[in-house]
Amino acid sequence: MVRLNLLPPSHREKLKNRRLSRLLVLFAFLLLIVFAGAGAALFVVGSGLKSALLGLDQKIKAQQNVNATYGDTEAEAKALEGRLSTIKTLDTKRLKWSAFLQEFQATTPPFLRITQFQNKDNKLTINGTAKTRTEIVKFVEKLETSNLFSKVEFESATKDDPENPIVSFTIQAQLEKR
Repeated sequence: MVRLNLLPPSHREKLKNRRLSRLLVLFAFLLLIVFAGAGAALFVVGSGLKSALLGLDQKIKAQQNVNATYGDTEAEAKALEGRLSTIKTLDTKRLKWSAFLQEFQATTPPFLRITQFQNKDNKLTINGTAKTRTEIVKFVEKLETSNLFSKVEFESATKDDPENPIVSFTIQAQLEKR
């Protein structure tokens, strides 16, 4: 089939320009629709991302609060470890008086009586009475050989009443920590 165009050339040119214009308008409209659709899609994706970012930000802040709590707990644990170490140190340095008194009683002769203990800076002053000076000397010797004391020093022995055989004494000794 053969097509013949019998229109004058000016009219033909106008029709051709009209078709081209319509085609350009259609193309521009399609481009506008594509850009509008892309913009709407980006808007939807952007708002979704924004809400997702807000949610992540809230989770991060919540985790930071939890971490801060753990940091406080860690600091408390370190402080407790320090206190426990101090307690252990004090426990090893302290004198266990019940064990001390039991061992001290075993070193005390039967006719010797202790009237006073005085402890100052681990230096123990022992006051007491005995029937004879010999018992006091034996007591000092037992104290020197015991593990309770170091530097046992006999201070004095006095007989207050010539008719009474009782002798008062004072001994000083450095306590040994165990």
